[in-house]
This record gives sequence, C-alpha cells and structure tokens, in this order.
Amino acid sequence: MTLSSESERPRLMRVKRSASVLVSTFIIGLVGSLSITSAQAGYAQSTIGSFTTAGVSYKNASDILTQAGADSSGSLVRRSDGSNAPTGHIGAMARGYRSSNGNLACSTQYVYSGSPQPSFLALCTFSGVAGYSYYGYGISKSWNGSAYAATFTPTSPSQTA
Repeated sequence: MTLSSESERPRLMRVKRSASVLVSTFIIGLVGSLSITSAQAGYAQSTIGSFTTAGVSYKNASDILTQAGADSSGSLVRRSDGSNAPTGHIGAMARGYRSSNGNLACSTQYVYSGSPQPSFLALCTFSGVAGYSYYGYGISKSWNGSAYAATFTPTSPSQTA
C-alpha cells in the first residue's frame, strides 16, 4: 500500500532543504513497512490508521524527523482504493510535540488538496532542542457531503533531536 503519490515528492523536497530524508523514508515506510528508521537522522512513522467518511475508506499516518535543528512532522491522508479525491475533499493538520511535556513544537493550519489527488500531506518544521524527544500526531480531514469530518492520525514513536 502506498499512502503518498509520486506527484507529492517534488513539492515536499522544496518545503525543506533536508526533506529528502523525510520524503523518501515516509513514502518507503508507507509502501511496505510500518517502522522505518534512518541512519542519517531520527525518524519514526506511526502505524497506519483506517477510517470511513460518507462510505469512502481512508488511511492516515503521522511521522517525525529529527536532524540537527531541522526537524519536521508530517500528517498524511489517503483514499484506501487509491482513487482521486475531488479538489478540497481531503486535508490534514500536521503537529509535532515534545515528548517530555506534550508541548506543541510545530503545527500547520488545516490545509486541503488543491487538485484531484488520492493523497495529501501536511508538513510542519521546527528546531528541536538537542537531547529532547519529539513525536508526530496530526489530524486528517475528509468531506462527508456537507462538512469536513476530522480523524486523528495514530501517534508516531518518539525520536530524539
């Protein structure tokens, strides 16, 4: 199963100069394995969640990447069957938290797909404090015909900055 589309790769790599580790590891992790780590950085991905909105099945996940002050958290939502969701029908809010106290390290607003696509990724960045651990925990949104339904992503394991 793949949760991220090939068209998301170029956009994500421009989001952050070090995002190549996040993008490749996140996509690889969602293709087959549920727990991926990177030798170049601290990386962890949540399990894959499942939910249904208005008869449409979705999957979602969150992740965390810690690497020398260029840290990020992502939240991804995808139609389970891989078909395109209409423009604006899927969205997400990425959030990264400090493990020791639960304080928010980064967050996006809700952002939504700008074109028909099967998946959507929100990504926030922060500068973590060396020696502290962080985890990702976001929210997916899907259109039910009259309003957006919000579904929490599973929480990623913690990673130390």
